Amino acid sequence: GAEYLLMILSVLMVLIGISIAYLFYILRPDLPKNLAERFKGPYKLLLNKYYIDELYNFAFVQPFIKLAIWFWRFVDVAIIDGFANGSAYMVGWISGVARKIQTGYVRNYALSLLVGAVFILAYFILR
Repeated sequence: GAEYLLMILSVLMVLIGISIAYLFYILRPDLPKNLAERFKGPYKLLLNKYYIDELYNFAFVQPFIKLAIWFWRFVDVAIIDGFANGSAYMVGWISGVARKIQTGYVRNYALSLLVGAVFILAYFILR
């Protein structure tokens, strides 16, 4: 049936390929160069693999590189790094404010404690 036909065709294709290789590389080593010069267009097309790599690069690789650069600039640098750097800036700013409050004098700490207690007491009274 069909299986035997396909097996015979496969063997014939292999034998044809071996015969062409024997002709090109053993009997007539000048023939590939002559054919390439005679059929420049098809030779160049086959040599460049039908330009599939260039098409793939144009259609898929370059757009994804541009998308990756966009994600890097706007998601990584602006949002993620912005959050990390912004939180570091906030900690620095809060520590600068705390540095002004932290004088090292006990009387200032006692005054802060008294003011805090008055606010808490006022909250519970006025509630």
